[in-house]
Amino acid sequence: MELVEIVLPAGGVFTFDGRVFEYFGSFGLGGGHSVSSVRIHRSQLKVKTKGPDRKGRYELTFVSPAPFDVTWPCDDEAELRLFDPILDALRQAGVTFES
Repeated sequence: MELVEIVLPAGGVFTFDGRVFEYFGSFGLGGGHSVSSVRIHRSQLKVKTKGPDRKGRYELTFVSPAPFDVTWPCDDEAELRLFDPILDALRQAGVTFES
């Protein structure tokens, strides 16, 4: 599988090479701790989508076995569609999806 990469205008970078999903971009873990990247093997990854809410927003969460997940808020369906290439690749790789 060819590397799939999404670079979002807000600064997050998501990649998937067929085996490992990666997120690059700083986010807080609470307690004053933060990380700048996350790697999750496809066998340990689950993807959850929520929305739209009453304001038309969506939430995309990449769930890992670690004590934290990667959640990306999407202001509308157009922003959510930016993830289509990586979501399609994850589906083809057998990753579990929940709504």
